Formats: sequence, C-alpha cells, structure tokens
Amino acid sequence: MARYKKAVSTAICLQLTLVAWYLPYGVASASVTSGGGSLSVSCAWIYATTLVLSNSSVNPILHRWKLGEVSQTVKNTSG
Repeated sequence: MARYKKAVSTAICLQLTLVAWYLPYGVASASVTSGGGSLSVSCAWIYATTLVLSNSSVNPILHRWKLGEVSQTVKNTSG
C-alpha cells in the first residue's frame, strides 16, 4: 500500500507541475484573444510561451527524478 501511495503522490506532483507550467499560458492566451493588445499583455504572453517551451527541457529531468524515487522504492520493497 505504501508504494502505491508514493506512486500516486508522484503522479499528482507531476500533474501539478504541468498545471503550473501551462496555466500562465492559458491565462495570457485568453487575455490576448479577448482583445488585450497592451504591451504588458504581450509581454506576459511572451513570458508564458517561454515557460511552456522550457517545460520540454525540464520535464524529462522531473520525470527521471520522481520516477527514479518510485523505482528505487519498488526495488527496496520487493527484495
């Protein structure tokens, strides 16, 4: 049961990380499409887009780190 709890908490952690990366982009995109053409909205959209694109390079590191913990726990539990 403990290893399943660890796996679920890892999955939730990774999902929350994805939400943290994509939520600013969603908000900025909604602001841009609703007619917000100001400089601050454009800058926010550029920064949010950069954050989304940086997710591609950080995501494998997060997965290796978190899933490495889970696989080590499974190895320790099973023998």
